[in-house]
Parts: sequence; C-alpha cells; structure tokens
Amino acid sequence: MHFMHKYTYLINGVYLLTETPRPNLQEVKLPFNIFKESIPLATSYIRWSDDGQTFGHSLHIQESEIVARAKREGFQVVASFIEEAKSAYHIPAQKRVQMQNMKQFILNNKNVKAVIFYEESRITRLIEDFVLYVLGPM
Repeated sequence: MHFMHKYTYLINGVYLLTETPRPNLQEVKLPFNIFKESIPLATSYIRWSDDGQTFGHSLHIQESEIVARAKREGFQVVASFIEEAKSAYHIPAQKRVQMQNMKQFILNNKNVKAVIFYEESRITRLIEDFVLYVLGPM
C-alpha cells in the first residue's frame, strides 16, 4: 500500500494527516514515524454525498468534530481518508476507494486503535456492507 498523506497539521494538540492541503491551516512536520514508533493513532473517514457539498462546510465540520473526539480519546494522530461526493446509497462501503485505502492502512499499521467518523451515515447507509466487508476483515 502506498500512503498518500502528504500534508500534516497540528490542530489542538492532534496531528491531522491529509491528502489535500488545507489553505486555512499552517502545515507542520510530523515529529515521529507513525509506522515505527508506538504512538496513539486513529484513522478518520469523511464522506459527503454530492458535488454540491464539495465546496460547502461538510469537510470542515466533520474534520473539526473528528479532531475534537481524537483529543478527548487521547489520540496524537489522525490519518484522514476522504471520499468526495460519494453516495452511500449507491456505492457500498467495500467499493469506495478511500474506505479500502483506510482498511489497508489499518491492516498495515499496528498503532491504529480506532476509526473515528462524524456520524454513522458517513460510513454507510446499509447495514451489512461496512461490518461484513470492512470492519470484519480488520
């Protein structure tokens, strides 16, 4: 697996790793290796349904809540996986690219102890897809 997260931001004491830049945040360097050093690490999964939300506030709202939750739970790093404009009704969890990338990242990094998401509907709109095909194999 190729880890594509090239941007790191420090938000309220939690490092956020992303694939895309956040123009409103100051980029920082990660002071440790997330694959080799034992650090409290979580992943996050962010999704919104359509192109109309792409330039809205959905990313910012979900990301802010996820970072706040990570801090409350004692995580130092959140590796964020984002699906832009992907309907959970039409594309099951096991067929979403970033969901599969997150799954592979978790399977390849023993430090990952949690997946944080804004609400259940961001993960799936079905009952079985996430549990059977993503969570179960992990």
